[in-house]
Amino acid sequence: MSRAVTRKAHRWRTVPPAFDRWRAVRSTLTFGLCLGAVTAVAGLHYGVFAAIGCYVDAYGTRDPYPRRGPVLGLLCAGFVVTFTAGSLVAGDVWAMTAVLAVVAGGATLFVHTLHLSGPGSYFVVLVSALAAFLPPVGLAETVTRAGCVAIGASVSWLSAMSGRLVRPYAPEERAVSAAFRSVAAFADTARRAAAVPPRGDSSAARRSACTAVHAAWAALEDARGRGTAPAPRRLALFDLMVRLEACSTRCRTPRSGAGTRCRPRGLPD
Repeated sequence: MSRAVTRKAHRWRTVPPAFDRWRAVRSTLTFGLCLGAVTAVAGLHYGVFAAIGCYVDAYGTRDPYPRRGPVLGLLCAGFVVTFTAGSLVAGDVWAMTAVLAVVAGGATLFVHTLHLSGPGSYFVVLVSALAAFLPPVGLAETVTRAGCVAIGASVSWLSAMSGRLVRPYAPEERAVSAAFRSVAAFADTARRAAAVPPRGDSSAARRSACTAVHAAWAALEDARGRGTAPAPRRLALFDLMVRLEACSTRCRTPRSGAGTRCRPRGLPD
């Protein structure tokens, strides 16, 4: 498997993920709460700006909570800053072009550098563009609108982190569970391919399994605290992954050579 694929393995899947009902309900409630509360207090024209801040909810769904909190916090600040910048240059075509170009480049660099799960830099650029293409307003109105965006982003941050109160290790558990399912599917595919002459091709299943195993290792690595002992639950997940990687290596097809290491760099052997 190529190094480029393994480096980006936790960013994509070979099949669409299952529909997350709880996330859908949570996002709907967050959006409705921000839009309704701000509209009731300040009017619909400000409620819309609060709803724009709720775009933060589209990010970080696969990241463990220890990493999700700080990264989404930075993203919330980025939403407010880019919205303010777009609003300040509204009406000036050249300034709008320059600001949107800087926002697009900076947001893309931020999202890809931190490997933040979600729709990439799209919503960051959209927030700035929406502000830039509105009619120009004064500084006081710009600050008010940015405050509404901050309200929506803050509520979305709280919503994204709310699962930590109930299942603090849920993202890592989902990643490990997906890895087990993918390795099981690979083992079944390899067994059936070996039983049918000429030997069938199980390379696609092997790549899918390696992708899922890498994603699980990446989730466990992202959840590790700096200078603190790992939680017992994460240690148990780590032990499961060590055993799973050994199983996936034994299940490789004869044509796959010495096996593929799916563990990202930085984790102990």
